[in-house]
Formats: sequence, structure tokens, C-alpha cells
Amino acid sequence: MIKIGRNDPCPCGSGKKYKKCCIGKELKLKADLSPPAMEPRAKHRIPNLSSYKKVNALTSEEIIEKLKELGISFEEEAFSQDVETFYAAGEITDKWLQQQSISINTQIIDFTHCAAWVLWERFAPVQNLPAEALSQLYTSGMDDSINRDPIAACDKWLKLWDGIKYRVNPARKNLKYLDKHYEYVFSIRNFVQDVEFELNKAGDKNPAYFEKRIVYCQEFCDLFPKEDVLILHNMQRSLAESYSFLGKYDQADDTFRKLAADYPDNPWSYIGWGDIYFIDMKQNFSKAKELYEKALAISKVPEDVEIVKERLESLNKSM
Repeated sequence: MIKIGRNDPCPCGSGKKYKKCCIGKELKLKADLSPPAMEPRAKHRIPNLSSYKKVNALTSEEIIEKLKELGISFEEEAFSQDVETFYAAGEITDKWLQQQSISINTQIIDFTHCAAWVLWERFAPVQNLPAEALSQLYTSGMDDSINRDPIAACDKWLKLWDGIKYRVNPARKNLKYLDKHYEYVFSIRNFVQDVEFELNKAGDKNPAYFEKRIVYCQEFCDLFPKEDVLILHNMQRSLAESYSFLGKYDQADDTFRKLAADYPDNPWSYIGWGDIYFIDMKQNFSKAKELYEKALAISKVPEDVEIVKERLESLNKSM
């Protein structure tokens, strides 16, 4: 049997360290049944099926049959309940292996994990994605972002966002509970801000992504009204900016007016509002100056002060 270090990632796929996850459970299973008697049979039953790609090449019936060979009884009704309860295929793997008196090794863990993952994607509603699939979308989208392909990144991250929305509990008003469930996959708070930023870059290439940005930012504000104030402000400001970038100036003006009413002490409520008239419309400079001066009056961070002064200087040259 392959030796797993205490600080290595747990082979069940939960994302936790081995010492904080299945170490005690595996020891219990080892004690229940002698490894020499069971491991050769287990290896014979699931030859070379330790990757998602290979398991996904099997039919659902073949996967279920191989699970049965390991003593794992698959019942569709129970599984459908599990994919609504658990957040990761690794959690279902853990449940399956705890319930069986078998000696587990890395090959068995890998197969059962991939089996749970593949069957999850086949039997669950399309938007109910396991954490493993969300992690793949996040990583692949990040690669696209690094390679300066914001449209490809956004297409993947918006699918990921659909998966997150599926898990939203309407009674919860912030990201805290989701952050806890996905903490070993990615940072939810970082991700939601990355999506907004990437949609802005994608919009520069294809204005349709400014429309997507509007929908995304509005959804976020509706779903998480008690989230961090700075994140909410940024989402609402991005919503207003997107209207302006699309030439929908009346809607942009109305959204910024509401933003300033909700966040009167944030200078960016007024900086962004002024940008509609000075940078986007390139008219009504007196209105822009009035808004920039309001921003300057409440700016406390040196960087914000410098930004407003630069805008006012450019504006005065244009007037």
C-alpha cells in the first residue's frame, strides 16, 4: 500500500490535509479486515481506473457494477439526495468507504472518487456541480485570464457562478457559509471579484459581456445583500459603469445616484459618476466637476485624493 504523509492532501479528494480528514477512518478500516487478503482482489476488480477520464469512458451501468464489486451498493434515489446534501464528490466517497468493511488503498480511493464525480455529473441537475468540477472551471478560467483571453475565462467562470448560485441558501445573506464549504477549493470572495474584473475586460472585446456584467453584478447584490460593504459597493459601481459603457447613460446616472445615496462617504460613488460625463459622454463637464469636487471633499486615502486631483486637472484643461 502506498504510504500517505500526514501533511499530504487527503486522497479522498476533500482538499484537506490527510491528518485532518481520513487518517483515522482509514486506520479503522484497516483494523476491520486484513489488507493482504483484500487488496489483491480489489486491484483485480478495478484495473487501471484511477482517473476521471478513464472512469468517464465507462457507462453508468459499468461504473455502478464495479462499485458493487467493491461492496458499495449504489441506489439512485439515495445518491440524488447525497448530491443535494454534499458539496464535493470526495464527501460521497468518504461516506461510501466508511460504510464498507473493505481495506482501502489509493487505487480504490481514486476509483470511487472518480465514480462519485462522474455519476454526480450524470445524475444531478446540470447546474449542480461538485466542488471538483468547480475547481477545474476556476483553474482553467484562471489560465485563460493569464493568457489574456478574458472571454474564454468569463465563459467558464459564469458556468462556475451558476454552480454557486445553485447552492445559495436564501436565508443566508452573505458568502460566509459558502466560503466555509469551498475553502479547500478556492476563495469565494476572491472569485466573485475576479469575475467582475474579467467581465470588464471581456466587455472591451465584445460589448455583450458588459450586458453579462450587468446581470452578474445585479445577481450578486440580490443574493448577498449583507456581504462586505466594499464588495457590494464595487458590484453596484460596476453595474452603473457597464450601463455607461453601453451608452445607456440615463440608467447609469440613476444607478450612480442610488449608489451615492447608499454610500455617501465613498469617494468612488462620485468619481465613477463624474466619469460618465467627462470620460464616457464627453459632455456636461460642469456636472463632472461638481461630482469630482464632492469626491475630493470626502477622500481620505492619499491614492484617491491623487486620482481625483488628476481628473480635475484634466477636466479643467478641457473646459
